[in-house]
Parts: sequence; C-alpha cells; structure tokens
Amino acid sequence: MAKKLESEKIDITLPSTKINTGSKHPVNSVIEDIEDLFVSMGYTVEEGPELETDKFCFELLNLPQGHPARDMQDSFYITEEYLLRTQTSAVQAHTMLANEEKTPIRMICPRKNI
Repeated sequence: MAKKLESEKIDITLPSTKINTGSKHPVNSVIEDIEDLFVSMGYTVEEGPELETDKFCFELLNLPQGHPARDMQDSFYITEEYLLRTQTSAVQAHTMLANEEKTPIRMICPRKNI
C-alpha cells in the first residue's frame, strides 16, 4: 500500500484544469429579457415578500371569504394569518398603497423574491 501511495503522488503546484461552472437557466434569461423590455418602456420591476398576509393575498384583491382560492388545498398557510404568497398580485397591492402621489403606476412583478 505504501509503494502504491508513493507512486500516485499529485503535484499540487501544477495549474488545475478549467472547471465548467454551468450557465444561466433559459427561463431566467427570458425573464430578464422581458424585464429589460418593460423597463425600456418606463415600467418598474417590483418585488414583494414571499410570506404574505391574508389581507394582501385576498382581501385587497376583492376575493371574498368563501372563495375557493382561500382553501387550504390551494394556499399554503403558515399560521392563521400568514401564508405563502399565492400570486404576484399581492405585490401590486403593496405598490398601490405605497404610491402616495397617486400617480399612474407602471410595474411588473415577474418573479418571486430573490
């Protein structure tokens, strides 16, 4: 075993070979292209929290209490009040409430928070 280990030494001072690290996912490339297009037309790209309250996911979007989207099978509730954001429309509600100047809003929310 000692003879085998002696003959298989590696010179760590030699330069390493290039390691391929992968590339951007095609869907991410398309999302970035779409964002660039909308930004060039004057839109902003908005992001919001992934953990959201019932108020922003449903109430402010006029989804009544008995709506099927509120069911436990269609929404992932963390607590009684908080759930995983069910749609990007919750970000629209945040954006509209933050618009104190009441100016027209041009925004897109194409992805989850990063």
